[in-house]
Amino acid sequence: MSSRRLLPTALATAACAVAALFPGMSSASAAVDHDPCRVGQTHYCIGPTRVTQGSQCPGSQYFKATDGYGVSINWTYSNNNVSCVRVDYNYDLIREKTACQYWFYVPAGHATAPIYIGYWTHPYNKKYVARLDENAHEGWTHVFDAAQVYDIQFQDNNGTTAGTIGWGDSSAYGWSVWC
Repeated sequence: MSSRRLLPTALATAACAVAALFPGMSSASAAVDHDPCRVGQTHYCIGPTRVTQGSQCPGSQYFKATDGYGVSINWTYSNNNVSCVRVDYNYDLIREKTACQYWFYVPAGHATAPIYIGYWTHPYNKKYVARLDENAHEGWTHVFDAAQVYDIQFQDNNGTTAGTIGWGDSSAYGWSVWC
C-alpha cells in the first residue's frame, strides 16, 4: 500500500529529471522557459536575418515591443491571404548536421495566431512546412525535427485576420537548435 502512495511522488521526481535533460529547457523548475538561447557544442542560436514588408502593404506592418518577460520582440497582425511581412532566418552553420530539434521562442504577448513556418533542406532544396499555433504556447516551443536545414521563414498570410504573430528579434530569442 505504501508504494502506491509513493508512485505520484516518484513520477513527479522523474518528470523533473527529464525536464532538466530535455533539449531546449534550461531549468527543470521553470514551467515555461524564457531564458536566452546560449550557444554550446551541440546548441545553436539563430536570429532573424531579414524582416521585409510587401510593396502592396502601405505603412508600417510590424512593430517593436517587449513581451511579458521583458524580451525584445517584433509583432504583426495576421493578414489572411496577403503577405505584408516576411521573416527570414538564413544561416549555414548547421547545414551538414543530420539530426536537429528546432525550438522557436513564442513571445509572452503579441503572439495569438497560427503561423506556417517554411524550412528548406539540402541536398535537394526541399521545402517543408510546420504549423505553430502561438496562442497555445509561450516561451521556447518545439516546432520540428529535421536534418540539413539551411533556411527558415514565415509570413503573416496565415489564412486568418484574427490575432497577432510575434517573434524574438535576436539570436538569443529566435531559434534554439539542438543537434
